[in-house]
Amino acid sequence: MLSARVRAATFGGASWLSHASLLSGLAITDPARHNLLMTSQRPTLVSHFARHGYRTVGWMPGIKRPWPEGAFYGFERFADDAHLGYRGPDIGYWRIPDQVAMALLHEQELSAPPATRRPVFAVFPTVSTHAPFQPLPALLDDPLRGPPTDPAGVSAGAGYPEGLRYQFRWLARHLERTAGQRLVLIVVGDHQPPGGVAGRDAPWDVPVHLITSDATLARRFQALGFTPGLQPQGPALGAMHDLTRWLLLAFDGRAEPH
Repeated sequence: MLSARVRAATFGGASWLSHASLLSGLAITDPARHNLLMTSQRPTLVSHFARHGYRTVGWMPGIKRPWPEGAFYGFERFADDAHLGYRGPDIGYWRIPDQVAMALLHEQELSAPPATRRPVFAVFPTVSTHAPFQPLPALLDDPLRGPPTDPAGVSAGAGYPEGLRYQFRWLARHLERTAGQRLVLIVVGDHQPPGGVAGRDAPWDVPVHLITSDATLARRFQALGFTPGLQPQGPALGAMHDLTRWLLLAFDGRAEPH
């Protein structure tokens, strides 16, 4: 695991601006720029990986209404709340626990041996650390079939810090279950929470984590300024849209020292 910080394109909300900045490599810092981007032919990380033979998947349990903007990215498969195949109970407004959504992604898109399928580039915006932050689902021994480890099911008093704890706990379990698979996981904070949570004059910096068993890829990210471990060191390396270029350099084998 390696970590760094970048400056988000937004603060306290409007997460789609950071998502668009990361996927397009442009500074999409207000709705007008976002609207212009949606009318353009700008290449994105999605189209880049598609050109290199990847199956591209938009895995988005937080999309509960029609999202015509999604056509801009051109995912080979776009799965919103209604199309993930979730059959469990609704857990709060966001309905589908992130732990289960990730398990469904692996079952449907990543479970086949790599030799029998195309590589997959998946974009998965999680929802459990998104307002209203509660109720939180229980952690599951088997996200698809097993009973919850906590019979209480949900925590009615959970808030943003508890949401983060849940997020990293299920992610740790997921990494244990998928250890040994050729997976690269890039975890990006899209923006700080609202000021009432983040604090007055909080910076716009957010963490980025790279998790991989590929030592060569890890060295490339380290050359770009990422540091080993879970805690980012030093100031932000750049803006959210700069991360796009670094990803391309690292995956193309042309990482340059920051």
